[in-house]
Amino acid sequence: MEDAKPGRNASRVRRDARVTLFGSAPRTATVEVTPRPRAQRMTRALLTLAATLVLAAVAGIVPPHVPWILGVLAVGAWRARAEWRGEFALHAFEGECPRCGAQLVIEDRYITPPITVACYGCHAQPQLHIDRGEAVRP
Repeated sequence: MEDAKPGRNASRVRRDARVTLFGSAPRTATVEVTPRPRAQRMTRALLTLAATLVLAAVAGIVPPHVPWILGVLAVGAWRARAEWRGEFALHAFEGECPRCGAQLVIEDRYITPPITVACYGCHAQPQLHIDRGEAVRP
């Protein structure tokens, strides 16, 4: 899958990872991620909170006032937390379940390793650990 902008993939890196499950031998995996520095995460979280406050004030105009304000504040806090916690933006994942060998699926999102992955083959919940060592360019 190619992006329209040529410089967009410049920060993507391929990292080795492992999928672990208690009682099973770990399996190797590969992830393609974009590291998100702390300054970028903090800036985006604060901008999300600022936009949330503005939207809460605007939503407070519509009756009934309090439920709309609380709803906007709750969604904004949830999104700001996701912006702050996501150390990597996940773009691609290739890995198998340590128990049954089924291909695991993770959607593109912000992640903070280790994360729990659902196996649809045996219904186990292995964990994905990303090596923080040297990154390999795709």
